[in-house]
Amino acid sequence: MPRGVSLVPFKTRHAKPAAKMRRGFGHRSRCSRSRAEITRAPVRRAHPYVNAPRPLGKALGRLGYDTCADTFMDAVSTTEIPELNGRPLRSLTMAYASAHFGKSIFWYGSESLFAFLLTEVAQLGPSAVGWVLCGSFLLSAMLDVVVGVLLKRRLSSAVSAAHLQFMGALATSAALMFLFAVPAMRPEAPLTLSAVAILLFRIAYAFIDIPQNAMLSSAVGTVADRAYLAAARLAGSGLAALTVAGTVASLVYSIEAMRAPLLLGLGIFMAIITFGACAMLYFAVRDNGRDPILPIQAKTSVMSLGREIDSMAWLLIAAMFITSFASPVFTKLLPYYAASHLLDPILGTITISLISVGMVLGQPFWLRALKDRSGPMKITVTCLSISVTAALFAAAGTGVAWSILPAALLFGVSSGGVGAALWSAYGDVIADTGAGNEGVAYGLFTASAKLSLAISAAGIGLLLEDSSFREVTSSRLLLGMTLPAITAGLLTVLLLLLWRRRWESARPAA
Repeated sequence: MPRGVSLVPFKTRHAKPAAKMRRGFGHRSRCSRSRAEITRAPVRRAHPYVNAPRPLGKALGRLGYDTCADTFMDAVSTTEIPELNGRPLRSLTMAYASAHFGKSIFWYGSESLFAFLLTEVAQLGPSAVGWVLCGSFLLSAMLDVVVGVLLKRRLSSAVSAAHLQFMGALATSAALMFLFAVPAMRPEAPLTLSAVAILLFRIAYAFIDIPQNAMLSSAVGTVADRAYLAAARLAGSGLAALTVAGTVASLVYSIEAMRAPLLLGLGIFMAIITFGACAMLYFAVRDNGRDPILPIQAKTSVMSLGREIDSMAWLLIAAMFITSFASPVFTKLLPYYAASHLLDPILGTITISLISVGMVLGQPFWLRALKDRSGPMKITVTCLSISVTAALFAAAGTGVAWSILPAALLFGVSSGGVGAALWSAYGDVIADTGAGNEGVAYGLFTASAKLSLAISAAGIGLLLEDSSFREVTSSRLLLGMTLPAITAGLLTVLLLLLWRRRWESARPAA
């Protein structure tokens, strides 16, 4: 509960610790309603990011709060998630980070190797590859929402979501191995077969992606735990990017006769890692034994979701759309910049790797630096940092070649901070205002990111079609890398400031 907001009378609030009140089913409230009635009644929690006090009494009643002594603390319905600490939290975090590592291997591997397959096997040009990837991202965005809508009841429980992700890992592994086996098949119509394989992979991937995202809200119950989980998530993502970069490099520099078996072996390796990690997460969540086995029935339709979740969720969806133009565009163009401007394979490899290293190493820093800060404050600070570090990289790119190394590391730190801040903030909002609709909410969240990825894929394809962008004397490629990150960070900060101003003007006077 935010500071300054109290729904419980003073004597009752200080008579019994909150944790005991949650467990104390024998405690009697002065409220006239029975516990069963309270449990069935929807309780809208206080906004997790507003520290200013709100008026009580009738105003709280109009907002949907229950002002009875125990209602907010003691009866939060069957969807309440217990607080974890110590060993249970560490084991859950390790399992969640491992599963995200496996899922990210699929994501980064497919993203990198889709382009490789389309250029090497189907012999497509950069512009055509960009449009194919754009279409695949749009399909993936649509599938995220569809899966979230159709399976929203199962996605409301951490146990059922973990089981769904486990089954999705099987389907995704099979689709990925089929995709990576295309070069070994030497088909007569490689583009058609590659397109079918990509389509199957995108469909299967939604069943591993959305369940894992939904667990960010349902697996833990406090703001601090979700920040910890989001940081571990981004660390796993950075390690996956490093792993894929190494394997893709070995594939690209191998002799042509060995590429097909190496690609298939890479698919098998990814499948084993992801399947094992998702199985570990399922058993970790199930053995916790504190999440309802049967998911709750979502009480809202998809059309009314916007009225059920907080307006902050829609703000974060917009922020995710904007920030997804920052780091993804930068990291996709960085290999081309390294090849055409750095002219040193060792320097280029180190520069590319430092982005992922920064994502991993920066998580403990952001956890400490932004501890106890509100969600919008975390996003504001990290978005400003990514704009500044992108500008530093642009400045370093015009100077001594080795000066871009610290700039690349700092950009990776900032990129990981933006991701962790957005995911933890969204997890908090959905946990408080979107119970029963986690699947739909996270489907919309990831769909917004993939929509921007689709736009950027088409733009990058058109950009690379013009060979003048890669000329050593031209700064256009460097600007194409850094300008989207600078702009996206500043636009997100401006969006948050406008939202805060609008909220303050609409807030009733105390």
